[in-house]
Amino acid sequence: MEFVHVYNGDALAMSLQDAPWAKDTIVMREALIDGPVNAIVNESFWSTRAKFIAQNYQSEHISYREQVRLEISRIAQVNEPLCLWFENDLFCQVNYWFLLHLLFQQKRTHEVFRVYPPGAAPWRTFARITPSEAIRQFECRVRLSSADIEKGAALWSAFAHGDNKALQEYSSAASPAFEYLHELLKVWIASGTRAGIKARVHELGKSTKDFHELFSSFQRQFPMLGYGDLQVQNMLDSK
Repeated sequence: MEFVHVYNGDALAMSLQDAPWAKDTIVMREALIDGPVNAIVNESFWSTRAKFIAQNYQSEHISYREQVRLEISRIAQVNEPLCLWFENDLFCQVNYWFLLHLLFQQKRTHEVFRVYPPGAAPWRTFARITPSEAIRQFECRVRLSSADIEKGAALWSAFAHGDNKALQEYSSAASPAFEYLHELLKVWIASGTRAGIKARVHELGKSTKDFHELFSSFQRQFPMLGYGDLQVQNMLDSK
């Protein structure tokens, strides 16, 4: 059976460029945890995201339409089984929910799988994964039920609307497709979501002017969020 693999970013794509399925891939290059989002994915959604990425990610050399929007849109053209390679942290999860929302809207509720990073730690990553490890993880892929895909779509809508009550409700039911979801959203909501996390970053900024030290401290406190240095720097730079 042939599969199409959806990677959580270019770093994973580079690590697995020698994997047997290397040509059958789609790369998710968004960072929907950061910046404005709308539950409804329409032309306004894409134009808002393109403007935000251009202004905040120094991406003038990147064509948002070609490398982000159209890459994501390729999923609608896939008839083969889909494997979604995503981690458990919030950065990855929001992108994962978004893709499940798109699949749900397309009424694609079958032959969708999730591939987890190797290891057992809750917030493990695909960093430094080898092609041989990837093959083992692929063989242990988790099949998503139609209810899982619908749940992912509902999580995306709740996140986009800032509906913490709905997020809590959706996280209460366990599923192999959503490891550690309850623990993740408990921290996110208790920390005050975006505004609260931003305030934490500014508090850290008062104790050090060294960004690398600040970022390391942030990662130790919030490993489950998955924020990269660009997201933390953006929060630090904003008022």
